[in-house]
Amino acid sequence: MKVSIQILVFFLLSVAVKSYATDIITRGTAAEYIDEFTDIGKSAAKLAGIVPGFPVNEGQFLEVVKTTRIEFTEDKLISPQGIEVDALNYPAKKLIRVNWNRWFRYRWTTDNRTQLAIHEYLGILKVDDSKYYWSQFLIKGGQLASVITCDFEIEGQPYYLNFNSYGNTSSIKSTGFDMTAGKGTASAPQTSEPLVASSVNFRWSDILKGNFEGIEKWGIGVSWKYKNYPLHAKINLKQSTDEGNFDLEVFELNSFDANGILKPRHFMTIPCISKKIKD
Repeated sequence: MKVSIQILVFFLLSVAVKSYATDIITRGTAAEYIDEFTDIGKSAAKLAGIVPGFPVNEGQFLEVVKTTRIEFTEDKLISPQGIEVDALNYPAKKLIRVNWNRWFRYRWTTDNRTQLAIHEYLGILKVDDSKYYWSQFLIKGGQLASVITCDFEIEGQPYYLNFNSYGNTSSIKSTGFDMTAGKGTASAPQTSEPLVASSVNFRWSDILKGNFEGIEKWGIGVSWKYKNYPLHAKINLKQSTDEGNFDLEVFELNSFDANGILKPRHFMTIPCISKKIKD
């Protein structure tokens, strides 16, 4: 029987934290907490090999878990910005220091422990996890509804786009989505950059025409850069909800007419595949 990503994420992360739920009344020992922290890391490493578009692979994540020393301390931990924090990571020393009391405080909210552990390991990996973007990206992998991946080449080099939709079988009606792009392939990214939705070349008036054809223009625009080329593409409703292969048209957005009106220039056509995540 094929096990879904949702079940794997739930099982791996919940087992990692609930196995150590011995600190409901009294604080656990440093050894117990270190084991819990590293077990979360090992589970997260497995997820890194499952969830598309994550910036490091399972082997890279697991290597950091195995080689990083975890230290629980009574000391207050102060960030370079002068703010008291739950933990600090030191990539050069392969060291993560965690405040004992603040970890204990999260005994009722194991999601916070999971996010914190992943966040600190990503710090050792030198992945920018500002605002917990990538740690949440990994945790949300268990809510994946659909995945669109586009692998293509520019000037002989591999690149990819990745679009994840969460919480529903319709990307447009989902509880959220994220997009990433970078060098390499979606299954083996060399770099990974989060993208934001863009409204370039996309107008609400396209929808409000009183006919069904207008719905096909409903889509999520995404913009990114290749060298000095500002690129844009739009994934429409049909592409985001139907499974299968499709071609995505990519436009360059740096040409203007004499009146200053943007004139999109076709840049390339890239192959994509849309898959729904089965429960």
